[in-house]
Amino acid sequence: MNTVFMQVQAFYNRLLKATMKGERNMKYESEIRRIINENISNICKVDLRIDDNLEEKGMDSLCFIKIIVDIEKECGINFPEYDLLPSKMNTIRNFCNEVNRIKY
Repeated sequence: MNTVFMQVQAFYNRLLKATMKGERNMKYESEIRRIINENISNICKVDLRIDDNLEEKGMDSLCFIKIIVDIEKECGINFPEYDLLPSKMNTIRNFCNEVNRIKY
């Protein structure tokens, strides 16, 4: 009985940790979404979903750099130069993951 309780408790702790990590990964989603929409709105007039490919929606290299600069200011981070690849950060989710990787 004690072993079953410990297994359930361990499962609950893993589930809680995964849930908290997911919440943390999306912590900056609203700010990042706003920044991206501000920079892409004159190109793309549709609402962007979290996994929409931003390059397909009109994000060019100049727009990408503007988004990077705005996110750095808003979130108080500096992206490493080797991470500045539009192909790596081409969705809202990817931007959120990179910000959280740097912050945490």
